[in-house]
Amino acid sequence: SAQSEIKQTTDAISASVSALDSSTVKTATLNLDNNGFVTKVGKTVNGNTFATMIAQNESDVQIIAKKMKVSGDMIVNGAITAEKLNINSLSALTAKLGDVTSGSITNTFSSGTRSGSIKIKDSVEITSKDTSNLLPEKAKENLILSTGSLAMNASTSSDEATHSMLIMPETIKYTKNNYDTTRGGTNGWSLTHNGYYSMLQVDMVWQNVRINNTSNMPYGTKADFVRIGNLVTISVNRQITNVNVVTENKLADETIPEGFRPITQAHLTLTGNTGSTIDATCICHLNPDGSIYFTNNKTGNRVWTGTVTYTCVEPMPYVKNLNNGSTI
Repeated sequence: SAQSEIKQTTDAISASVSALDSSTVKTATLNLDNNGFVTKVGKTVNGNTFATMIAQNESDVQIIAKKMKVSGDMIVNGAITAEKLNINSLSALTAKLGDVTSGSITNTFSSGTRSGSIKIKDSVEITSKDTSNLLPEKAKENLILSTGSLAMNASTSSDEATHSMLIMPETIKYTKNNYDTTRGGTNGWSLTHNGYYSMLQVDMVWQNVRINNTSNMPYGTKADFVRIGNLVTISVNRQITNVNVVTENKLADETIPEGFRPITQAHLTLTGNTGSTIDATCICHLNPDGSIYFTNNKTGNRVWTGTVTYTCVEPMPYVKNLNNGSTI
């Protein structure tokens, strides 16, 4: 059975409709007064009451319901506005959102011993904490992705900085923040690119850039120059020539090519022979500015042989700038 009722007083109007079957009571009411109106719809099943309510006055609208559904072909621009949307839990959001604008979005997560947050604002920041103590130097981790860079940091549970890494388009740099430099060595490494070569700054590394070049020692003695990393080897292999002056520390016309010069003075000792007789010595004094001085004790044609290896810290030369350069 069902019944309805309308009441009107000097300051309010109320209406209600109710229905009753063997186990359910359904009601719908409308109250209207000078403060606004309230609609309520509810039902009681076996003593359990379920209800929804919409209340409207001059300042706001309240909707209370277990489930709310809004449908339509189009929600026009500006139809839904809010200063703040406060939702403790949003189970799912499925939509083609297009352009979403917000001051910041924060999400928290927790899985086993690890928990943290992801914050999206003018950058993306991820922070996490691990209580398992499996990696004590990385108990706390932080990642910041911003325009042009990615920064990663790690620390202990007591906030002692341990690791940091910065990645930019042309550079990767790692630092061991709590490294004890009194033991020697360094506390990090970096990788950069200067437009031609990658330059890895570390303590030990396999060198993959190998450059070969030919140039002359005094009196046109042909020499092979090989640079691998910061090491240069000069080899003179059985070159026949006449070093036509006996002299001590004389400046030669020839020079050392750029990119192959020693960090400090080095000496290439050439041994000269005629047949099986070894009777001549020419010492080439190699200087950091590229100049070559030489000391020679015999004139006349000799077969000259010698080699030297030294450290070079000049920028790696470009093959195209070398007279006879090539990669190995």
